[in-house]
Amino acid sequence: MSPRKKLLEFIHPGEETPERKLPAFRDLLSGNIFLKGMLPNLRFLVWIVFLGFLYIANNYHAQGVALKIFRLKAEVEELRAEAVTMEARLMYVSRQSVVTEMIRQRGMELQEAVTPPYSLER
Repeated sequence: MSPRKKLLEFIHPGEETPERKLPAFRDLLSGNIFLKGMLPNLRFLVWIVFLGFLYIANNYHAQGVALKIFRLKAEVEELRAEAVTMEARLMYVSRQSVVTEMIRQRGMELQEAVTPPYSLER
């Protein structure tokens, strides 16, 4: 006697239980196997399909975010290089000798201070 029959005999003594048959090839071709085997597990199958779609969507989203991060890193490197270049130009232009030369070239009538600055006291 199989373990299933022993269990059912213990629960329902004296009742006959039919043996479960494995699905036949004919059931597979006719589609009956889907009704008999999958209908009780339909909620579970829908849940598995939903999780599969969620997994695929999450993967696409992660790839998009990674691509965006890669592009932003490249843009940051380019902007950092531009900032360093501008800083070097500003340092050169702000030197006193360069400022004096630029004033002379533009024909402005400004002169360098001869006396040093002093602070006013109260």
